[in-house]
Amino acid sequence: MFFNHNELSFHHIGIATKHPEESFRFFLGGGYSIQAKGREEVQDVNIAFLTHNILPSIEVIWDFSEKSPIANFLKSQDTNFYHICFSTYNYEKVMKYFEENSRAILVSPLKRISLIEDASVSFHYIKGIGLVEVLYYDK
Repeated sequence: MFFNHNELSFHHIGIATKHPEESFRFFLGGGYSIQAKGREEVQDVNIAFLTHNILPSIEVIWDFSEKSPIANFLKSQDTNFYHICFSTYNYEKVMKYFEENSRAILVSPLKRISLIEDASVSFHYIKGIGLVEVLYYDK
């Protein structure tokens, strides 16, 4: 079984929005707390990670420039589910799994991020799933 804590674990649901304060109000009112919030320069977006004691983690994403990858996504809608994210310590094995078991298209190659220490992300479009973020911990 490939989806397990050793290879690939569910990490969060990403929600893109033009109105982050409305998203925060909804999630904070439901018992979530903001764990990290800031600008992710390499992705050209603002993000906030929200966690809950028992519910899945949420990443709220909003743009800060016209070049942001979500700017076009949000042209026809104010808020929507954007991606699911899985984390791994074995990036090469995950890429091999994607290659052999899905019709994955690389959308954005692996890039170092600033809000999570020792981590990088890549984005893939997987037929039958949608946009998938892979969070790679390199330590």
